[in-house]
Amino acid sequence: MKTWGKDSFRISFRILAIVAIFGSMVPALMAQNDAPSARVRGFNNQLLTVYGRLFSSPARDAMALRSQFAGMIRQRQALLGELIEKNPAQALSFAFSQDVLANMSAAFPESASKLESEGAWEGELEYVILDSPDLTSHRAVYRMKVGNETYDIHFAKEEPVGLKCRDRLRVRGVRVGSHVAAADGNIQSVAPAGVCNPIGAQKSAVLLVTFPGVPAPAITPASVYDIFFKTSGRSVSEFWREASYGVTTTTGDVYGWYTLDAVYTCDQYSAMRAAAIRAADPDVNFTQYNRIFIIFPGGGCSWAGLGTLGCESLSSADGGFTASTAWMVSDYFLPAYYPYDYGVKLATHEGGHNLGLHHASSRAFVNEALGASGTVGTLNEYGDVFSTMGSWNLGHYSAPHKKMLNWMAEGGTIQTVQSSGSFSVQPFELNAATVQALKIKRGTSGDDWVWLEYRQPLGNYDSTLSSQVFSGATIHYEDLTTGSHSHLLDYTPESSSWTDPALAAGATWIDPYTSLRIAITGATSSAVNVNVTYGATPCVTANPTVTLSPANPNVYVVKQQRQFRMLAPNLRPEFHNPQFVADQLLANCSDGLSVVIGFGYHEKIRAGQYHARNVCCQLFSPELHQYGHRKR
Repeated sequence: MKTWGKDSFRISFRILAIVAIFGSMVPALMAQNDAPSARVRGFNNQLLTVYGRLFSSPARDAMALRSQFAGMIRQRQALLGELIEKNPAQALSFAFSQDVLANMSAAFPESASKLESEGAWEGELEYVILDSPDLTSHRAVYRMKVGNETYDIHFAKEEPVGLKCRDRLRVRGVRVGSHVAAADGNIQSVAPAGVCNPIGAQKSAVLLVTFPGVPAPAITPASVYDIFFKTSGRSVSEFWREASYGVTTTTGDVYGWYTLDAVYTCDQYSAMRAAAIRAADPDVNFTQYNRIFIIFPGGGCSWAGLGTLGCESLSSADGGFTASTAWMVSDYFLPAYYPYDYGVKLATHEGGHNLGLHHASSRAFVNEALGASGTVGTLNEYGDVFSTMGSWNLGHYSAPHKKMLNWMAEGGTIQTVQSSGSFSVQPFELNAATVQALKIKRGTSGDDWVWLEYRQPLGNYDSTLSSQVFSGATIHYEDLTTGSHSHLLDYTPESSSWTDPALAAGATWIDPYTSLRIAITGATSSAVNVNVTYGATPCVTANPTVTLSPANPNVYVVKQQRQFRMLAPNLRPEFHNPQFVADQLLANCSDGLSVVIGFGYHEKIRAGQYHARNVCCQLFSPELHQYGHRKR
């Protein structure tokens, strides 16, 4: 039986009578709402009805019923697979329970392979993030190898915190074909850093590839080399060196142009990578590299770039190797874009994914910088325009992200604050051995933190940012929602812009929900001075909440001296309207609807047909262990 939530749509034969009564309304409902969820619901009801008829109809009708079932189950399989991709939580709610699946498989063995399967799967993960051209939307693809099979995982809830490539993942849920709707997931073992460690010199191979019939873009290998490896001005290598305070850089080579063996779309990224490695194998010993960058003509590609979150195990003619991969559309490396550093911006973004970082997001709350603990607020996936992991900028990765990469450490350049005090924070860009970020506990309980850093127009990268951020402290928030992202807060919520988020010199923020108070007492080119105070926790008024119990009570209806009682879990909203239910049941009974009714509670299901013309249909809840009771 399903165990992932009491709200799951557990279709069992104990509610078969209810499903069948409403079955006559399915075509009308499906016409009103042609969404996959509505159509899956309709097929669920129809399949249950056909199942019941198989046991109550003459033997001569069995072949026709099996054919009818086979046609419907094929359509439902396609729709349920589509729903898993678009809305895995909803797909889980419409999946049949294990007992129904077992009974249907036994009754219709020729169609059993088209039914979903419920279970648990475990294997090594591939995690790829696809970024839109305007860096405002993305898609995350999770692929898990289980034996000789590869499954696309679709999480109904948040992904496990810290998930990355080569982690061993276990998920539980429902599978249709190669797609799994995961009710939950747990990391069984974490991929060892090994050659994928974000510390030290990263060895990068940049592959320039095109496709049959597609001319190579007007981009020279020398110009691409400068974007990645030059040691003056702006490059990927210099960005990582400056942002990491000298502990990480990249060296490497540019190869190509190569014409691949076929035309690959950007959604065929795995096949494109395999073809690129084959094409370059005569020239490249891939075992000497741990970072692979592929630049290709995008054409109609709906993504600017893609990046693995971490490294994968790959193969080449010289043997197996472990490396991350980034795929980037060649347009951003054209000469016209050089003055705007789009190649560096995109490569440091996708390269950030390769190092293990997710996006730099913004997190907004209505009319305040930070809401109550546990409040998510409004997240903008790429909303931090002061980190290259946000939308199209050259800003350093934020302090929480640098800590993930071990470019900053608590007890070193990060000072953890859990009591009142005064602190001096040095500019974020300096290669200094002093405090450059504060990790401040929010209140005296819980595990929520505000991260404070001080940006200045220093170096080749932060000097390109909007100037308001240099006026005081830039603050990020960390709680259970954050995961591998970073969440920028806006300390000028009265403005609609995210270009002015800093808590400026002379300003004080008093947390209205905890005892925390942060004052920026001064800011110069060399430091920002911060007072942190923990006082009395304020009393916060809030609107009361009302909860009805049980949340989904039985519905009682009395009409024309006929009584109906039905258990109505997880039905369409109109089915919770007693008047609507009464009208439908009376109409169906008086029309002589053939009702398929299941008997027994823990017994093996039997089925029969009852004509309910001019009778009162009374459906009892499962606790009474009976169905189909009728009386005149």
